[in-house]
Amino acid sequence: MNPVKKNRACFLFFIITFFFISNKVCFSSSDIKDTSNDLFEIVIVKPISDIRILPDTYPLSGLKSKEINLSATRGEYTPVSFVIRALADDINDLNVITTDLVSNNNKIIDKSNLDVKLVKAWFQAGGAWESRNLYRNKDIKLVPELLLKNDDLVKIDEVKKCNYLYVQKISVDNADYIDICEKKKLKKTVLASIDDIYVKDSEVLNDFRVEAHRNKQVWLTIKIPDNASSTLYKGEVIITRKGEALASVALNVSVPEFDLKAPNIEYSLYYRGKYKPERPTISSEYKNKKQLEEEFLNMKKHGVSNPSVYQSFKNEKLLDEYLKIRSNAGFKSNKLYYLGMTTNPDRYKTIDNLKRNIETLFNVSNNYELNEVYIYGIDEAKSWKLLSQKESWAAVHDVGAKVFVAGYKGTANKVGDLLDVLVLAGKPDKKEMSTMHRHGNKIFNYNNPQTGPENPLLFRKNYGLELWRANYDGVMVYAYQHSMGGAWNDFDHFKFRDHNFVYPTVDGVVDTLAWEGFREGVDDVRYLSTLEGLLTGFKSEDKTHYDARLRAKKYLGDVRRNGAEDLDLMRLKLMQHIVTLSERDYE
Repeated sequence: MNPVKKNRACFLFFIITFFFISNKVCFSSSDIKDTSNDLFEIVIVKPISDIRILPDTYPLSGLKSKEINLSATRGEYTPVSFVIRALADDINDLNVITTDLVSNNNKIIDKSNLDVKLVKAWFQAGGAWESRNLYRNKDIKLVPELLLKNDDLVKIDEVKKCNYLYVQKISVDNADYIDICEKKKLKKTVLASIDDIYVKDSEVLNDFRVEAHRNKQVWLTIKIPDNASSTLYKGEVIITRKGEALASVALNVSVPEFDLKAPNIEYSLYYRGKYKPERPTISSEYKNKKQLEEEFLNMKKHGVSNPSVYQSFKNEKLLDEYLKIRSNAGFKSNKLYYLGMTTNPDRYKTIDNLKRNIETLFNVSNNYELNEVYIYGIDEAKSWKLLSQKESWAAVHDVGAKVFVAGYKGTANKVGDLLDVLVLAGKPDKKEMSTMHRHGNKIFNYNNPQTGPENPLLFRKNYGLELWRANYDGVMVYAYQHSMGGAWNDFDHFKFRDHNFVYPTVDGVVDTLAWEGFREGVDDVRYLSTLEGLLTGFKSEDKTHYDARLRAKKYLGDVRRNGAEDLDLMRLKLMQHIVTLSERDYE
């Protein structure tokens, strides 16, 4: 057999044989029972799920297994997860390490591409898991959300239903825990200095503890290098105590021959962070260079191709430095979605002044090949306020810029001819989409939901498959971070819970389950886009794989019309179709 075809056949066999998947994860049915002791059991669970796994959840929805099998393409980040459940006794000083992934022909994926964290459940305000709103008449809820290297960065009191954050006062000697569940009714963001709340996670996984008859969820993110060979790799995830191996789980990773296309949907988000090197904060607002660098890299790793910009144009030097940091993170788009000025007539005073402001912005943005500049309208405007911007929007177009803004149903009918990008709130709307496209303009989505709910499956589905089905052009989630009160206190705002895909630290961020779900939604669209591209590449008269093409077109049509109940199964089927159709070159 041709070696290339043999590899493809092996990959097809792999993904078909291991049918029971969990976010591209397949399980063998063999039961794991540690041979050296009866300290704990291991249960493999779905990483992206709407089921909350808490310390006392039992029984667990998963499989006891010695083996995890998954497939992922070059450049893809893919999560797997398992729960360590202590049996009769508390277990201290546990850790989790990984080995290199090695193929039969000695190809290696270095273990540095395997990132292990722990899922932290903590208390969040009424509305947790379901809403961005802070409902004082609803119970405080324990929810799994944070992905930590140091499980003790946050401690919880299950009696008081309160969280405590480990804060260093510059030196470790002055470190202490602070209360982050104080209930207030603030109406603004708390701009806490990094000197006052010096919070950072560990760079390596710290030892952790699992109490008797309790759970600790482990999260493993695997990055497939861009230059990885297409083959099957094998390694181990090892659970240790004080350096001694207690148990291991085999990890089998299949890398197919095809590469994923970029998604046919543009992924942006509202990013409030601004460069203020002399006064960085632990908040959504002001950052130093290190914070900006890490947050931009974090966005890029999670599928965001073009975050919006709030940095003011009034200080050209700072704006230039900000855009340089942003450019160095590797964003390739030539579009700049800019919220540092607005088309609100109350803000710019005169049309000439608005034009001068845009010219100032162009002077800086052109240095970074951001030559397609979008200026923000009046946020969520309706009726006369929406129509009041027509003159300013015409002026924006006169100087070569464009307009984007968030709005509601009916916006396209009123101003769709002048509005270059409508960021529509809520569920996708076919009428708004059709009207914007008829005018040759684009429609994005936000508030579907806004960040706040911790449920990762919600973000995967709503910002992935459902937008592809609706023929939307893009995503602009609100927000990467918006501190409603203090960034780490979910209880101190008068109306909202914190809108955090990630939580700010002095040197980066703490990721969340919802943020991981969002990335999986982006990857779902990449798989859909890849299969669409393959089908487009065949000429109509080409008979190669004719039956397979018909099956693939039918499957895409079914998904477009009806969606998919099981996104993991959808991903598996997409892989199967892509592998089959990739057995030829196409134009």
